[in-house]
Amino acid sequence: MFMVCSYRHLRCDMPDQLFLPGFERHPAFDVLFFALLLEAKSGASQILRLRQRLCEEFGLSGRRIAADLLHISLHGIGAYDGLPRAVVQRAKEAGERFWRSRSISCWIVR
Repeated sequence: MFMVCSYRHLRCDMPDQLFLPGFERHPAFDVLFFALLLEAKSGASQILRLRQRLCEEFGLSGRRIAADLLHISLHGIGAYDGLPRAVVQRAKEAGERFWRSRSISCWIVR
């Protein structure tokens, strides 16, 4: 499924960084991007099995992305201090036009 997605990114500034009054950096920003969400029948189950095998094989124990969040990032739209409704709306409209046109084919091979 083609989607406009976002995630909240936390900034990691140097603690001794100085800022002018009124120009302090916010601790987080929102990243907006186009993505294809993976469905179980389209390969997500294969990716989950591979992930499990690799984690066991190499002793990886980090936090894993939830199965319903697995996606293929297609194109970044931008990073914002909050999600501007106008930008989100234009991105949705562009995505809908693209999806209706079905102007490209995409195959994922090993």
